[in-house]
Amino acid sequence: MTSLSPLSSKQQAVLSVSGMKCAGCVQAVEKRLQQQPGVATAVVNLVTEQAAIEYIPQETEPDRLAQALTTAGFPSHVQTRESDPKTQPSQSLKEIQPLILATVLVVLSGVGHLGHIPGLDLSWLTSIQFHWGLATLALLGPGRPILWEGWQGLRHNRPNMNTLISLGSGTAYVASMVAVIWPQLHWDCFFDAPVMIVGLILLGRALEAQARGRTKASLEKILALQPMVARWLPNPNAQPEQSIEIPVRDVQIGAWLQILPGDKFPVDGRVLQGHTLVNEAMLTGEAMPVSKVPGDEVVAGTLNQSALVTIEATRTGRQTILAQIIDLVETAQTRKAPIQQFADRVAGYFTYIVLAIATLTFLFWVGIGVHLWPEVMVQGTLPIMHSPDLAPAELASRAASILLGLKLAIAVLVIACPCALGLATPTAILVGTSLGAERGLLIRGGDVLEQVYHLDTLVFDKTGTLTTGHPQVTNYWVSECIPELANWESPLSPQTVLQTAASIEKGGRHPLATAIVEQAESQNLTLFAATTLETVPGCGVRGQINGDLICLGSALWLQGCGIEIPEQDQQQGQQLAQAGKSLIYLAIANTYVGGLAVQDTLKSDAVQTIQELQCLGLQIKMLTGDQAETAHIIAQELGLEAADVQAGVTPAEKAAVIAQLQDQGHQVGMVGDGINDAPALAQADVGIALSGGTDVAMETAQIILLSGDRNLLFRLVDVLRLSRATFQKIQQNLFWALIYNLIGLPVAAGMLLPQFGILLSPASSAALMAFSSVSVVTNSLRLRRLSL
Repeated sequence: MTSLSPLSSKQQAVLSVSGMKCAGCVQAVEKRLQQQPGVATAVVNLVTEQAAIEYIPQETEPDRLAQALTTAGFPSHVQTRESDPKTQPSQSLKEIQPLILATVLVVLSGVGHLGHIPGLDLSWLTSIQFHWGLATLALLGPGRPILWEGWQGLRHNRPNMNTLISLGSGTAYVASMVAVIWPQLHWDCFFDAPVMIVGLILLGRALEAQARGRTKASLEKILALQPMVARWLPNPNAQPEQSIEIPVRDVQIGAWLQILPGDKFPVDGRVLQGHTLVNEAMLTGEAMPVSKVPGDEVVAGTLNQSALVTIEATRTGRQTILAQIIDLVETAQTRKAPIQQFADRVAGYFTYIVLAIATLTFLFWVGIGVHLWPEVMVQGTLPIMHSPDLAPAELASRAASILLGLKLAIAVLVIACPCALGLATPTAILVGTSLGAERGLLIRGGDVLEQVYHLDTLVFDKTGTLTTGHPQVTNYWVSECIPELANWESPLSPQTVLQTAASIEKGGRHPLATAIVEQAESQNLTLFAATTLETVPGCGVRGQINGDLICLGSALWLQGCGIEIPEQDQQQGQQLAQAGKSLIYLAIANTYVGGLAVQDTLKSDAVQTIQELQCLGLQIKMLTGDQAETAHIIAQELGLEAADVQAGVTPAEKAAVIAQLQDQGHQVGMVGDGINDAPALAQADVGIALSGGTDVAMETAQIILLSGDRNLLFRLVDVLRLSRATFQKIQQNLFWALIYNLIGLPVAAGMLLPQFGILLSPASSAALMAFSSVSVVTNSLRLRRLSL
């Protein structure tokens, strides 16, 4: 899928990349893409097998980049939603086949040992010929892709996990062939090792693929919400009952659509006819249906539960809320957490380190180890399988030491697991962001999750964030000391003040603007025609009526414009502010004429939210452009100290306050919903916007709370809990991946052999390696148990 970036001439695309098995492969793909001309950025995700790229269209194109990866050994193609392999029905069969094949290989290799059971005449199962043939079939059949990819990685100077497996299984196979061809060496034959290695690796990958598939289940649920067809009414006036089924992609804005009970809404729209109940759980996380009547908005993917309705399409295709949610979640899963950079750096050198350790292990035991601990020769050469045709003989010391060194080197190659490192972070991010999307919490990426984990301060906007955002006009007045105005009736009445204010605020999205307009409409006041309207964020709005300049906003703004407010009106305003009301002053032709008082109430969950956040160890602050008296009354209700509240601040000052906190060493999150919050949301380490806020606020924020229920604000606590739980899973995964390798590699290299006689066979090493990858993915899946 490709899209145009609105901020530059660069474009974005997503490539589907096959053949990645470990973090080393991710590094190789990213490096290959970044080396291509015209590529600005490239981020690769091992779990989703996607590469998100930003490129300059004049210099390259996605198909060319996909071809470059394919040539490098990673088959790729440009991904579109229609061609997304997650939606292909044969995908489950492709996952079952390797699982069956791997099980057969492991069983056949294990059955070979049944010939040693007394009383069973199964000598053919223990014969060299049987195991030699089985090992050859295993390597040339199911093991061939592993050998080929391992060789390709080595040839292109980017060795990966397949390289280690190929060297381990290939060395075991060659050493066994040498033992057969030159029996005088008295080497053990362990043809079962390559079979067990290939079988266990395939088994581990099959189980891992199934686990990784479950991590992607949440995103697939969201994708499945998209209806494929819509019932279009081509002639709704003449033939309102005649509908035609058309593909959703063909629906045009303004089209009339018929939605039957039990159907999902195919596009965003407005109800024209009918009254129904709609399940908006996919959007809000709440199962309680919402009543919809003519004039109400509906969202694509939500379920029409009770009655037939007719809607008018208002947003289609990539513009629907559901499509934007899907795009945001998909983008989030390609963004890396900073902690992953550590894992990537380690993985970039991991294969080289393992190759070096394996080489040193071999040289040590051949040249030094057997002389320091000669007793290990018996332990290290315990026969795995002997040909009955070979008579026992004294082991040649040199040949035995080489065999021991080979066994330990093979174990080192096979037990190493860069795959666990590569899966540690993206699997947890995939589960966390998808789970959040299911619950109405849109998180833009793994980097955001990590930043939320480190937050120590949350800054709140007041109006519309902590308060309901549905204030009411309680007072409006006209000043007693104003001169006669040429284009206005004299004397002005309080209704004229309300009428003028509503005319200027008509169409505004700020809660105070809505309150003023609703009050004027409730009194059936006819609004004036206002022109050249301009919003001054955090201050007010101005425009022209009857040729006169109208200014409506805070006292500080009007005074900054050179408009004086009489002392008597200022005192009246202070009394209203002390009652918790917000004041808005009106000026006509640069002359103050009156004002309005608007009162808002706290959201029902505001106090509980603040208390819970404080219990989580966060410092809470409130910034508002409102008067100090009103702000401090709200703060008292919330249980905030006066020092934690700043009133009368402009949007730029909000951003400056956050910058000052950051300079003091704080990690700051900002919660807001309006245009005036956008600078602060951008300045904060994490910006959090509430649904129903302005588009600018939601575009600027890194987290969007979509839930539409009355406890929306409390979902902030869920965001903190989800982010902390996800980041803890990342830390656990990285810890176990590192510990596994830090412990496993020395044991495989023979550290415990002299004192405890512990020698890991190549097959045991393969089993442990497969277990490490599966355990990391399974641990990430435990996030789904989190109750939000």
